[in-house]
Amino acid sequence: MTFAKDKEQLVLDNMGLVKDLASKMAFKTRTTLVDYDDFVQVGSMGLMHAAERFDESQGNTFSTYAYKTILGYMMRELTLKTTFRSPVHVVNLALSINRRQETEQTLEWIAEKYNVPIDRAKKALEYLRLSAISSDAIVANTDHKEGFYNLHGTTDDYTMPIVEEFIATLKPRHQWVLHGLMNHKTLRQIAETAGISYQRIGFLKIEIGKRYKVYIAKSAR
Repeated sequence: MTFAKDKEQLVLDNMGLVKDLASKMAFKTRTTLVDYDDFVQVGSMGLMHAAERFDESQGNTFSTYAYKTILGYMMRELTLKTTFRSPVHVVNLALSINRRQETEQTLEWIAEKYNVPIDRAKKALEYLRLSAISSDAIVANTDHKEGFYNLHGTTDDYTMPIVEEFIATLKPRHQWVLHGLMNHKTLRQIAETAGISYQRIGFLKIEIGKRYKVYIAKSAR
């Protein structure tokens, strides 16, 4: 399958949009593992995806359509790169800080109150900051509406990043479905690969969401 000339031109004409978004994202998340070049790379993939699927008869301009897709790709990259970097003790501290509305306190204040090292307090606040960025910036993209972000029905949640310890608590079939969602596959794609019904995969996804809520509730105690 070749990339049509008109689609290729759309990509070339809109690379500036990718670079502009990458610059803004890199500035907002400059202390994370994702830098400007990473955002440009995944943003370019998002731009190509947008060019392949754009339908001008829907009434949107290409730049408007592409913006959402590019941003979605960048946010997934940010989440996937930071998901497994947050130990459970950092997540627990972050949840306590957020629950008590102490996010505006200084590192020293948090470290003293919770009797933790300054570095742990810093990581907890960074965790909350990145989660807030994800909540604000993730867009409702119909191509990915069944994916990782909708595990338990909301993106406006500081507990969204899934930590390694939670995945380890799941049964193999749940882990397999979750990894499929995190790799941006739809429920139908996962079902086809597994050779089981779409409804069964949907049920497993619901079970994962319930287990995640229980895990977070226990971790926050």
